[in-house]
Amino acid sequence: MKENSFNYLGKLYVWSIIFEPLLFFIVVGQDVSGVGGNIGRLLQMVVILLLILTTLVGKEPSLKVPNPFYYHFRWYSAYLFASILAALYGIFSGAYEISSGITGEGAPGGVYFTGEGAVSSEDASILFRILDSTWIRPLFEYFIAIYFFIYFVVLPQYLLNSRKAINYFFKVFFGMFFLSFFVGLIDFLLVITINYEWIPRHLSDFKHVGLRFHGLAGEPRDAFVYLIFGICLIFLKEKWTGSFKGKRFWFVTIFLAALATQSASGFIGLFLAIILMVIYLLPKLPMQSFLTMFATLFMISILAVSAIMNSPRVLRYIEYVPIAIEAFQSGIDLPPIVETQRNNIYPIWIRWQNLMEANLLPLFIGTGLGTASIANGHFIAEGGTLNPHANFIRIAFEGGVMGLLLYIAAFLKPLKFLKPSKQDFHQLMLFMLLILGSSFGHRSSTLYIFFGLVLLVFNYKRSNLEVKKI
Repeated sequence: MKENSFNYLGKLYVWSIIFEPLLFFIVVGQDVSGVGGNIGRLLQMVVILLLILTTLVGKEPSLKVPNPFYYHFRWYSAYLFASILAALYGIFSGAYEISSGITGEGAPGGVYFTGEGAVSSEDASILFRILDSTWIRPLFEYFIAIYFFIYFVVLPQYLLNSRKAINYFFKVFFGMFFLSFFVGLIDFLLVITINYEWIPRHLSDFKHVGLRFHGLAGEPRDAFVYLIFGICLIFLKEKWTGSFKGKRFWFVTIFLAALATQSASGFIGLFLAIILMVIYLLPKLPMQSFLTMFATLFMISILAVSAIMNSPRVLRYIEYVPIAIEAFQSGIDLPPIVETQRNNIYPIWIRWQNLMEANLLPLFIGTGLGTASIANGHFIAEGGTLNPHANFIRIAFEGGVMGLLLYIAAFLKPLKFLKPSKQDFHQLMLFMLLILGSSFGHRSSTLYIFFGLVLLVFNYKRSNLEVKKI
């Protein structure tokens, strides 16, 4: 690894991953492009084209096919392989069969769904109709699963493999992160003091979200994961440089801002992270560290519960849970507030029915990527596709228990091969489980970005240490 090996392509790559979670910069709506058209995605297209060109002309860096059995990648490869087996079962069991909705007719001309709601076929672009169709979307989900891992986990090992490159990433990231944070803080204070909403969620629609912190990260649920991502990168920056000024202050301040998003999926993700820590981290800790971590998780839970109790919108969701269960059991229409979360509810209901019927195979192996959106299409009167917001539901529904465990292992198992000290390993586990749980609450590429950077930083430090010993 060369200390100062870093060129224009590496810098462009840095900006492409930094803008990826900043969804305020969506300039092309999903109804036009078929996928979120933010600046980060546009830069990624440029990076990929330049990589292809440099490979064709024989200049470095050139494209190399990663070994799927490499010890950093093998568990994710196992997850993908399991998801393919699940898809074969899903095909034979009818999980990929298309439905026009519970009405049996579907809406005239067809209806498609983005993260924001329904889009009629007259308003949707041809590209959107192709990518979000019930035939193509499942295949596209496999492409996304592979693309996220290669672009955000594998490529940093080639394009950012120098001290200069890693320093550049941290410099640019924290510049943009704190810009987003302070813009969000000003926007939040303006709403509180004069009821003026300054920053919309996206440039493409200029819709506002009310008294909820979000900054430049898009919707509040996206902002929650982005803020947790920032906390995790503060930890990683400290491991890289040896210090981070005001680390504890920023941990607390950023966490409180995350609570101020009032994101139901964010709270769910936080509690999932705590559950993961209880399962995967606490049993590994010595007694003194165990007590400290237990007290920390308890305090985090108290703060989260307090934020929930002071959030009318989240309390409304909780209040309507019994009503929603009764509506499912009796077959009546869902209450309007629950209807907005139907894409998260129907897959759970389907698997519950599988359990009641002792049909355990879908619970254990799932039915393949994309079947959650297909399943929702069976219940949505308009038809179409609509993925669950909660990534935990998607992975558990589409990959079953086996897929879920392999997915978790894909981000945890490689950490031991980095050969960190025992203290560093426990801290790595803590922050990896934090971002993993948060992304379970709401799907986000920040999990892949953080994982790729962890591999990069710790492998670079270990390689330099081994060179010095020689």
